[in-house]
Amino acid sequence: MTFETGMSALSNGFVANASVEQLPDETSKLIINVQQKNTGGKGGYSFNAGDRMANKFFEQVDEELAREPTQRIAVKPEEPHVDAPPDAKPTTVKEQAENAAVTVNSTPDGADVSVDGNFAGNTPSTLMLSPGKHTVNVSAAGYKGWSRELTVGSGSEIKLNATLEKQ
Repeated sequence: MTFETGMSALSNGFVANASVEQLPDETSKLIINVQQKNTGGKGGYSFNAGDRMANKFFEQVDEELAREPTQRIAVKPEEPHVDAPPDAKPTTVKEQAENAAVTVNSTPDGADVSVDGNFAGNTPSTLMLSPGKHTVNVSAAGYKGWSRELTVGSGSEIKLNATLEKQ
């Protein structure tokens, strides 16, 4: 972990690196290295502020460990393997760039958006669509549905604003 202090009237500040080293007896050692920043500007006087900063950090760690000497650890369980669908095709960066960005907004916000009959999210939403013809439907409970057929070009950006009318 690396952290920095800001500048003061007399110092350019400090850069501190903290690391934890596992020891053979299954204990750990905290290592802190504090150095004055050298910004290439004026010289500074630290008056041993870096040492005081490291000492203060060690004091805070000691206080924390005194309250709870055994620290909790958690191990994230391994996720089960998921097979890709048989018809899945990887896309290249070039293919991703060919998609069009279609931003869909609605009044009221939060309406359902579907593209070519498949749910795609809620408004406001930005969809990445492949070039070609698509049908965008926007619907919300208590409102008449809104639909737009569009042909998107490679890499284009399209904005749709659907104003839904109450039923």
